[in-house]
Amino acid sequence: MRLNINTTGHQIDAEEIVVPSSSPYVVRLKHHWVKEETPSGVEVWTDSGKLESQLTEEAYDGNPSSGDKFQVDYKGEQDTEPVYKNAILFHSFQAGKTFYVWYKSQGDVYCAEDINAKADKDSDAVAGNLAEFDANGNPVDSGKKVTDFVQNKNATGTIYLKTVNNTLRYSTDDTNYIIVNTLTDTYGLEWNKTTDSYTRLNDAEGKARSYSTHCNRVGCCEMPWQRIG
Repeated sequence: MRLNINTTGHQIDAEEIVVPSSSPYVVRLKHHWVKEETPSGVEVWTDSGKLESQLTEEAYDGNPSSGDKFQVDYKGEQDTEPVYKNAILFHSFQAGKTFYVWYKSQGDVYCAEDINAKADKDSDAVAGNLAEFDANGNPVDSGKKVTDFVQNKNATGTIYLKTVNNTLRYSTDDTNYIIVNTLTDTYGLEWNKTTDSYTRLNDAEGKARSYSTHCNRVGCCEMPWQRIG
């Protein structure tokens, strides 16, 4: 299958290429079906501004004759299937060197393998949500928005923090909490103002110790969350 077919040709300017450092000294251009013209529209330069040296194209026979020559495989003789017709051949003298190419492409060739390798679109994505990748590398809706992570620096409001199952979480609405970090060996205590009761959190859960609220001197009282271990 060919896409962007144009018999006039799409002009490609200053495409950077690097000649292989070992044989075969063949470079594949990014686009396919290089248009053959008289005089030739393919130019190969040593710089992207056409200010330095230009190589000379010679008729294709599969073996450039010298270091200042190149050949274009307009008929796809370097190809099997599919036929891309986008190969440029260089002399070994140019091995490892960088060049810039001007040419016209009459359309790109895509195979079933190319199309099957494309990521699948998420048909259930919600506008404004961030994408994440599934196990197959396809984008899926994460269910989260940028505003879930970063507040506008000019916005005002309240940030709620709490710890749940050894994780520190925050929220801007006290309903939807985002995990900030995983905690280790964290002890905490939550006081319920309505019932005037305490709940031990995280690593303090299930811990017990005796304590006394009787004071013999100022500052000696121990509370339920002190020295939990």
